[in-house]
Formats: sequence, structure tokens, C-alpha cells
Amino acid sequence: MSRRAGVMLIVLAGLAGCQLLRPSAPESRAVYFVEKMVREPAAVDDLRAVMWLADDQLPDSFVADLSTRTAMLYLRTRHRQGASLDFSSTVRSSPTTSRKMVRVTVRESGAGKLAEPVQFDVSLEKRDTEWRVTRLHTD
Repeated sequence: MSRRAGVMLIVLAGLAGCQLLRPSAPESRAVYFVEKMVREPAAVDDLRAVMWLADDQLPDSFVADLSTRTAMLYLRTRHRQGASLDFSSTVRSSPTTSRKMVRVTVRESGAGKLAEPVQFDVSLEKRDTEWRVTRLHTD
């Protein structure tokens, strides 16, 4: 094998590995998205890879309304303070085969935990064979 072919093989394996690290099922993709938004909001490339987002938009534009922004800010702060956060999901609705609404619940475990879990509704849309996030909302 030539050196060039070897380098191409390594690059392709790396790209495939990155894609494998991001879950593809809508429920796990919604959890991945919320967890990444809480723990690593500066990981813009990783977030973009699981969102349908215009080129000029940033992932934080999905945290637009006051209640969602407040919940996200609170969880980011608790994460920075060392709180142990657990993320889980349930499918809320599936209006069509190409759209799903997934509820992601964030609970804090251990001493000093949250009084109530924080719940986000994550809308996802399937285009071709790929599910991506289209909206994030909380009550």
C-alpha cells in the first residue's frame, strides 16, 4: 500500500469514527444534543453535526426563549460546579415518520440535587436517512 493510500485510509477511518461517536437514533441523538449543549456548548462542530442549522447560525440560537435559556444556563452552571447530571429520554410524539418529539430529562444525583428534574422537548427531523435536531424547548 502506498503512503498516500495509507493516509487516506486513516482519514476515512477517523471520519467514520467521529460519526460513530454521535448516536443516530432520534432518542439517543436528542440526549447527545442536550448533554453536549450543557457540558460542551463550545463544541460547535459536534453540535452542528446533529442539528439542521443554517450556515450563519450558532447552536446557541436554539436556546432562544427565556425559559429554555434559563434552564440551560442553570444546568451549565451546576455542571461547572461539579454536579452529577443524568440524562434520559422518552418519545413524546411522532406526528410523521420523518418528525419526532423527544423529551430529554436531566436529573441531578447525589447530595444537594435538583428539587425537580429539568425537561427539554427536542424536535427532530429525518432527511434522507439522518435524524437531526430542529428545535429545543422547555416549559
